[in-house]
Amino acid sequence: MSDQLIRNIRKSIRGLNQSYGVFDEKTWTRFGITYALSQVLFAIKEAEAPVAKALSETLRIDKSTTSRFLARLHKQKLIAYGEVPEDGRSKRVALTREGKALLMQLDQFGDQKTREALKGMNAQEIRDVEAALAKLERGLRKGSSL
Repeated sequence: MSDQLIRNIRKSIRGLNQSYGVFDEKTWTRFGITYALSQVLFAIKEAEAPVAKALSETLRIDKSTTSRFLARLHKQKLIAYGEVPEDGRSKRVALTREGKALLMQLDQFGDQKTREALKGMNAQEIRDVEAALAKLERGLRKGSSL
C-alpha cells in the first residue's frame, strides 16, 4: 500500500468530516451542543443501559473527560443519572426526553447530509460505499491494517 494512497484516504476522511460539518461551529451552535458531546449522546443511545465508566471505553476517551462531558450533558438536561445497585460508585446514564429529541434532530441532519452525498450513485455503488466504510471503521477500531 503506497504512502500516497494512505494520504488520499486520510484526505477523503477529512473531507467527509468537513462536509458533514464536524468542525463547523455554526452547525453545532444551531443544535446547542458540540460535536464531541453529540458523540457521547449517540454512544448512550446505542448502549444498553450504559454505565459512565463503560462509556469512556466505548468512546476511547479517558474517564475524567467522559465525566466532564456527562456533567455538561446533565447540566443541559440531555441525560439523567441513575443508580447501579451492584456498584454504589458507578452511575447509569440515560437520555432524557430532551436528549432524545436532540438526537432525533441530529439524526435527521445526518440523514439529509448522507442522502445528498449519495445522490447520483446507483444501488450497487451505495452498497460498496457502505461496505468499504464499515470495513475501514472495523480496521480502525481494531487498530490493525485494513
